[in-house]
Amino acid sequence: MTGRQVVLNSDVIEQSRTGLRGGHLLRGDGGYEAARKIYNAMIDHRPAIIARCAGAADVIAAVNFARNNALLVSVRGGGHNVSGNAVCDVFGWASSIETGVRDHRNPHLPREEGRMASREQNGWSRREFLRGPTLAGTAVILGLKSESAAAEPPLETTRIRIHDAPTTCFAPIYIAEGLLKAEGFTDVQYIKTPLNEGPTKALAEGKIDITQNDTAGHLMELDVGAPVVVLGGIHTGCWELFANDSVRTLRDLKGKTVAAPERSSRQAFVAGLATFVGLNPLKDITWINHEPGKSMQLFAEGKIDAFMGFAPEPQEMRAKKIGRVLIDFGKDRPWSQYFCCMAAANREFRRKHPVATKRALRAILKAANLCAADPEQAARYRCPDNDLEIQGWRP
Repeated sequence: MTGRQVVLNSDVIEQSRTGLRGGHLLRGDGGYEAARKIYNAMIDHRPAIIARCAGAADVIAAVNFARNNALLVSVRGGGHNVSGNAVCDVFGWASSIETGVRDHRNPHLPREEGRMASREQNGWSRREFLRGPTLAGTAVILGLKSESAAAEPPLETTRIRIHDAPTTCFAPIYIAEGLLKAEGFTDVQYIKTPLNEGPTKALAEGKIDITQNDTAGHLMELDVGAPVVVLGGIHTGCWELFANDSVRTLRDLKGKTVAAPERSSRQAFVAGLATFVGLNPLKDITWINHEPGKSMQLFAEGKIDAFMGFAPEPQEMRAKKIGRVLIDFGKDRPWSQYFCCMAAANREFRRKHPVATKRALRAILKAANLCAADPEQAARYRCPDNDLEIQGWRP
């Protein structure tokens, strides 16, 4: 990996080719010249081997091959990469490597090189790239086994405890139950966790092992030294800030009354929005501490100026034509570009059970992708009695 010259015999090179579903390209092979090019035409590197990664397994195989043979690695992604770091002269892999690759959703259209979403394997988006592992994992729900789990080190524990606080936002942790079992967990427990206490607090107290919660909930616990480790992002925001006609912009919150319990995620997010536009949330906003149902009622009656809603509250307010949406975390930049819910583990659990933590996170990420790719199927899996709307799992 130091960049020194490495000589590989033909058997080792053939091992690289047969170990990849997408195969590889060598100098002189058809398609090699197109594969090595990047946006900046001034960069003229010629990798000895270009791995044609056709999925996550190929990426793993390519990295292992490079590591085992001390090869310098570069990764050709979807960005313009003006510095040329995406191509070296030893070993690299390309995500979309052939000219004329067509969009798999419409073979008559050329792939859109300028699309902002990252593109993987033959023009697939990151979400579509992940859908392969997700749908494969979904077979677990039908009683099939996970090959990836079988090929990895054994779990340090087969018990996993997750918070049980059913809201639409937490759908992935419930959909993950079958996926967790496929990962080898034989004892998947859902521990009742009141929302007003917060799942991260239960995590810090050792009542549960892994959870998902919004970033504000995690940060408030981390701020007081809670033994919590944030593992990764799950999905973007469910929060929507509703306001009356006197509040047309965030700066109009100055001097206004906002409903949000003290030290809650609702208050933290509104405070963050206010700070973003130069307001002092402690001095410029009057906070009213009520539970959400009461806050919605007061807002509808015109007794407060703004209300931070959490699914399914925004849907109910829109249906009743109450107020107007000032900020939608799921649609409005820059907030829509950040994770809202993130997975976290108890620090001691993660220390003692790194393999179990990894597999639990993988199951939750797969579940999140399933929810995004096919929300109706996810809702019906969780609510087989079809009483989706009442349970808050309306697609």
